[in-house]
Amino acid sequence: MLFRLAFDNAAHHLYKRLGFIKDTVYSFFGVLNKITLMKFKHLYLLLAILGLMYTLYFNIQFYLTETDTSITNFIALTKTTLPAQSIIANITIVVITFLVWMIYESIKLRIKFWWIVIPLTFLVALAFSFPLFLYMRANRLEKIANDKNSNILNNN
Repeated sequence: MLFRLAFDNAAHHLYKRLGFIKDTVYSFFGVLNKITLMKFKHLYLLLAILGLMYTLYFNIQFYLTETDTSITNFIALTKTTLPAQSIIANITIVVITFLVWMIYESIKLRIKFWWIVIPLTFLVALAFSFPLFLYMRANRLEKIANDKNSNILNNN
């Protein structure tokens, strides 16, 4: 948002001070914004894959080294130290905040299959589901931008 606001402000000053044609300036910054969105989209996908691999590695280590590999033991081991409890409290608030924002954003942008992120958050990891949702959101924003651009072109 701040990125877009800075471009809008720069475009306004170019138009006002130098007499540039407003549509050309906004079109240029729109293309720049689209390129940035594409780069972030791929970064989000890479982060989702890394989040999946990183958490799976430690989960596999748990199952290879522990004699009691039950989910209750897994959860019990997260409460063994005060720093671990602090991290759990921190992640709990982050998960709740993410889910509230994700549901709101998904409904607002009409993101398809957004609901799959909820079970993935608890069954896989937040480190996987959060960047996965950001990737889904970037795809949707890109589609909305493309539809808007094609509507503008079709109307002219």
